[in-house]
Amino acid sequence: MKTLHVVIVLSVCLASVVTAEPVSTNRSYEVQAEIALQAGVLKIRNASGWAWENVSVMLNAGLFDSGYYRRFHRVATNVVLHLPLTTFADRKGRRFDPEELMLRKVEIKASDSRGMPQRNGWTLQR
Repeated sequence: MKTLHVVIVLSVCLASVVTAEPVSTNRSYEVQAEIALQAGVLKIRNASGWAWENVSVMLNAGLFDSGYYRRFHRVATNVVLHLPLTTFADRKGRRFDPEELMLRKVEIKASDSRGMPQRNGWTLQR
């Protein structure tokens, strides 16, 4: 009977962990962007209609790997960022090398005008 009790407690804890992630219910605050890759330069236009604050742009981030990233304090509406892939680095300081790695995914995290975290991700089509 003790084992059953422990399993029930664990499933309740796991359920609360899964639902703890903030979810945007207002699509007008979702991160919207136009993304293009040309000659090793990632071009990202803020198409959200609101300025992005505390911005992280991540390349090839996975479930257990933060990938390669760059951070910005603020990106105004309609501003286009021109980001050479080699300027992105992982947590250990290693640079993204387009000769060795293929860009598969771009994810943008930013705070909206209410200070709420928002995100969106794009898978690149080749």
